Amino acid sequence: MHQKLRSRGDSSRFPNIDAVLYISEKHAQKLEDGRIAFAVVQILCTPAIMQRWKMGVIERVMQHWSEFRTGGGAVSGRADQFESIVDVPPQLALHEAWKLTYRRNPYLRGLTNQQLKVHFHRCVGFSSLLLKGNWPMPPQEQHLVYVRKFGDAIDEINYRGIDMRQFDPRRLTPQERAQAYAGLPEELIQLLSNAPRRPAG
Repeated sequence: MHQKLRSRGDSSRFPNIDAVLYISEKHAQKLEDGRIAFAVVQILCTPAIMQRWKMGVIERVMQHWSEFRTGGGAVSGRADQFESIVDVPPQLALHEAWKLTYRRNPYLRGLTNQQLKVHFHRCVGFSSLLLKGNWPMPPQEQHLVYVRKFGDAIDEINYRGIDMRQFDPRRLTPQERAQAYAGLPEELIQLLSNAPRRPAG
């Protein structure tokens, strides 16, 4: 908007525009009181700055819009905390629904990278129970839970930009390995611990 309002020289391209209000319901953030806030960007141009009574009119427009749309007054917010709202189609594949759910509630965000590594290997371990071995197979419903948690861990790893080579199972300390594989059959633990390294690149 700033680029469109500016001319190539020093003067304004549209000298008679008082202000621009840009209302977006594709960007939102959660306020401390739990309400969802939508983005309204206000750009004041030279006429409004020179004639300050016009700024009062612009503020009234913003307040009336906020009350009409949300039932409450407009509040100031941080532009860097708005997130894009994803359009949800009428039909959504299961894995896409899981990704959307995690994006709305990234419950792994509070983990350190080390904690995330242990959680990731735990997800890998329990997801591997369907491999052939001398252990009982989990019910299909329980397996889907493991698969979903594994997908959430991958999404969080991608969000942080972590190199997956850092999560090589051979890099687990004995304590991390015990935490990650607790409750798994010993045969499967040995299989996971001795997994071949992925080639670099």
